[in-house]
Amino acid sequence: MLGSIQVERSSGRLAALLYDGPRNEVRCETQSILWMRLMKIISTAILFLALSILAACGSKNETPAPVQTVVRKPQIAKPADPTARMAHAVVTAKTGAAVDLKYDVLSKPEAGKPLELDLALVLGTVVDSMTVNVAATPGLEIVGNATATFDKLKIGEVTHQKVEVRAEHAEVVYLTVTATLFAVGTSSVRAFAIPLIFSEPATTSEPNSATQPTAPSADGAKTK
Repeated sequence: MLGSIQVERSSGRLAALLYDGPRNEVRCETQSILWMRLMKIISTAILFLALSILAACGSKNETPAPVQTVVRKPQIAKPADPTARMAHAVVTAKTGAAVDLKYDVLSKPEAGKPLELDLALVLGTVVDSMTVNVAATPGLEIVGNATATFDKLKIGEVTHQKVEVRAEHAEVVYLTVTATLFAVGTSSVRAFAIPLIFSEPATTSEPNSATQPTAPSADGAKTK
């Protein structure tokens, strides 16, 4: 009787083992899969943490870029051209000395009255000296300052010469200006022409006695 009981217990244990065996295998596989996933998550988190620490250290070691300051040069105002409002004389020859001529008529050209002109010669080269001669066409008379001489002139330098002329009649006349430049033992010449239009002088008419109003006399009669 006792032996049969032991045999039954042994067979029951064997059946339980045979029944629980597949369950234990499935449980072990599930645990291993969960463990692998957990290790993967932990390793990923550790990798992100390490990268964050390296980025933070790198940003601290970076030196800021130098600030570039733009320095603006002060604008130097160009001097005003004193001959800007003067008229250009007509060049009578295409080639010649490096000089330009401008002029200004200082009063109204009227026949029989002296007229003053301001001649401005602008140098385009360095010269040792320059001679200016002024001549008039028939009908025009030069009253004063027909010749002038200038020494040691620079490029862009302006020299002035005032000339006084007079015309006898109301007509169009020309003034001829010749500039001779001397430099390094050589000379060069350039000629200009200035047109002048003279008009008749303005006359002041006296009031006509016939058109004057008459004032009444003491007796009421009008007197001229």
